[in-house]
Amino acid sequence: MKHIIVLIGFILSSKSSEMLITTTKTYGLTGNVEYVSEKIEKVTLAKDWNYTIDTKEPYCFISNKYFNRNGVVDSVVYLNKDSILLSKVLYNYNNDDNKGIFSIQYNNIGKKIYENICVNQEDSIAYFKTINADNKDIESKSWTKIVNNKTVWQKSENVKSKLISEWIYKIDNNGQDIEIKTKNSFDKKQNINIVKIKYIEYDKCGNWTKRIEFNDSDKNASLVKTRLIKYYE
Repeated sequence: MKHIIVLIGFILSSKSSEMLITTTKTYGLTGNVEYVSEKIEKVTLAKDWNYTIDTKEPYCFISNKYFNRNGVVDSVVYLNKDSILLSKVLYNYNNDDNKGIFSIQYNNIGKKIYENICVNQEDSIAYFKTINADNKDIESKSWTKIVNNKTVWQKSENVKSKLISEWIYKIDNNGQDIEIKTKNSFDKKQNINIVKIKYIEYDKCGNWTKRIEFNDSDKNASLVKTRLIKYYE
């Protein structure tokens, strides 16, 4: 079974010596959010933003994010289409001896598989290494740039395969992603994909609950993302 390596999201600390913190703002959420379940499904687009779920080449992925009352994420759980556990990430903020460990990832049977280490942060960019928990090898390196609490750029390098992926986010005046440009580079070849985002539904707190990510060049590769959001009372 292949493991999921989580690309890290966070809020940059104002002091380089402080541990980075992932919050509701990291995910563009407002209000006292307790829990967010996000489901991603592959769809085929039709007119007027109607769509059908792809059953020929289905894809479905679920992530559940849990926040404390201060809006700080405690854990993220990843599930398949049948809600069967794939992996779980626990965030690590308060341990003085954490040696830069930002988060720890476990597999579906609770075994620790990766440690995400914050190496440094400079000019709004944080640099991480993902370490294999068994052999301590570096599995991947990643960089993320945050501007006004929003991710505007990310880069990831798989150490073994040498695959380099880059994401550039275009954000509107409301702080919402409206376009994601992805570059994948391998063996001197580069593939570029541009996805545009259409927001369909919002809840009473103004958080989006459904959006469509579409590719003009391949409407059969579009995704619909739905979010179930629970708030603290």
